[in-house]
Amino acid sequence: MARTKNYNRADIIKVITQVFIEKGYESTSMADLMDKTGLNKKSLYNEFGNKEAMFEIILADFIAGQRAGIQPIFTRQPLGLKNIRDFFSYLDNRFADKGCLLTLSLNESACISERSLEMINQSIQGLEAGLRDNLSVLFDTARANSFARSLLAVMLGIATLTRSAELRANNLNAVHDLLNFIEASSEAG
Repeated sequence: MARTKNYNRADIIKVITQVFIEKGYESTSMADLMDKTGLNKKSLYNEFGNKEAMFEIILADFIAGQRAGIQPIFTRQPLGLKNIRDFFSYLDNRFADKGCLLTLSLNESACISERSLEMINQSIQGLEAGLRDNLSVLFDTARANSFARSLLAVMLGIATLTRSAELRANNLNAVHDLLNFIEASSEAG
């Protein structure tokens, strides 16, 4: 007779995500995951598979959550710099002191699967497209692409360094400076 689960899968995914964010992919062990989730090895394997499969599950969940939070910001009408400012505020509130699973995982790209890396790259490309769409109402395609890539680079820096309050504040100041420059550029024509 099969035993009933005495845990909530969504809650376990949140815990596993935090472990991967805190320790990184390579340093996370099954013992860490068992300790933090309270599940034994067999339960973890039965529910999620091996470490790589588990990482892909939590990565997909993280990306879906990110998309659900960011998509409404990027598509809000009218498109423009207000949406981009709101996007950076959202990131700061969402990842303050924790870090972003996507960018932290990019630091370990040699350790994660090609499938996971592709998921991360597609998500980041989606963020760049959202930035570009909001900039395209102000600039020609080439300038919108250039500013979108610049903002994406700053965003990745913020997400990577978010655990340091001082560095995060410096990066947020850099975002505001860059957005002010972009706004002045759009007004100058």
